[in-house]
Amino acid sequence: MVFGTAGVVLLYYLMREVYGRRGVAAGAAALAAIHPALAGFSASVRTEAGYITLVTAALWFLVRGAEGKRVASVAAAAMLCGLAYLYRTEGIGVPVLGVIILTGGALIWRRWTLGWGLSAAAVLVATFLLVAAPYLLWMRAYTGHWTVGRELGVVTMEATGSTMGQLEHWREMGYRPATSWLTALRLDPAAYLKKVARDLFGSCYAFVQALGPLLCAGLIIGLWADGRMIAARWAEAMLAALVVMYFAGFVLTDTGPRLMLHVVPFTFGWVVIGLVEAAGWLDARLALTHSPLGRMLSGPAVVAVIAIALLPRTLFPLGYDQRGMRYAGEEIARRGGAPATVAGSDTRVAFYAGAGFIPLPARPAAGEGLCGWLAAHRVADYLMIDDREERRWAAAGGPCLNPIKRYPRVGTTYYDLFAVRGADGVAPR
Repeated sequence: MVFGTAGVVLLYYLMREVYGRRGVAAGAAALAAIHPALAGFSASVRTEAGYITLVTAALWFLVRGAEGKRVASVAAAAMLCGLAYLYRTEGIGVPVLGVIILTGGALIWRRWTLGWGLSAAAVLVATFLLVAAPYLLWMRAYTGHWTVGRELGVVTMEATGSTMGQLEHWREMGYRPATSWLTALRLDPAAYLKKVARDLFGSCYAFVQALGPLLCAGLIIGLWADGRMIAARWAEAMLAALVVMYFAGFVLTDTGPRLMLHVVPFTFGWVVIGLVEAAGWLDARLALTHSPLGRMLSGPAVVAVIAIALLPRTLFPLGYDQRGMRYAGEEIARRGGAPATVAGSDTRVAFYAGAGFIPLPARPAAGEGLCGWLAAHRVADYLMIDDREERRWAAAGGPCLNPIKRYPRVGTTYYDLFAVRGADGVAPR
């Protein structure tokens, strides 16, 4: 919660430095404060809030340092980059982008000399390594090769394996110390390229999910309105490069709305510009009616639409759609008996039940049914799956399952808890 709140304040100062307009900065901070996903992760025990806050602070110090030619600010940015990297592996991209901007920016935008840019880039690299070196050296000793983190290799291998229906096998290879994110490309180039093609389209969808359709419309309008000015202002170009860099990185490794959320705050400046353009267009249309009241309402109308679209989801109780996990765990615990084992895709049911857990693969292997998979895992007493997993596994009404209870989520989605029938056809307890 502290990181989430600090992130809103820091985003205001970053956007004010980048755009030089208090209105844009205030609008971006307001969107960050009421954005459903950002608010949700700010109140969750996840790394998103801390990571986004550290990256925002690092970019703010970097912009201030470059604009004022203050090496101390660049060093502070590097320290924050190091902390962000220790939070999440993808934080390694921020100092790389900073070095490119500091060295190349002197030639493109001419806001500082090449000599100062090179010295500032050297300070950035040295300070970052001072913070990150212990972890990098430990990873070198553990894996036997230089790597920025095991996570990239693991998620890339999992994503590649999922395209071939061999998730478990590729996941096991992903956790081997010698695996890097290039291992998938080396082992099966065709499968990796198929994964990249899938994730290219998947990343576009995930970005819309993370930002929200309405704000995506504002972003498109804002980018169109800002046009060439994005490239003309170095700090704004840096934010654009940051978004593009991470979008491409997620396509090459792994993607999803949660990952795309990491770049969402840095698009809010263009979103605000787009919303202002939309309000101006509405004002011009209402001017044709010669109604002073109509023109007065153009701006508030846009604000009201945004509030109506975002606030209900932002104020929705955290974890309410996951309450079935706890209820199912309590149901299993209430039944008592010998220690149970739960199969599923989420460990929380087993946690609440005080039971063992068997992970259910995301997709069945070729020719494999759910009952066949459960037969191979005979220790499973219960199965907890959601509606999408039921459709994927064709699980509803299976002969090996005895329905216990359905737990609603949001809308028409739900979780189902099943007892797994034994070889004699009798469900446990």
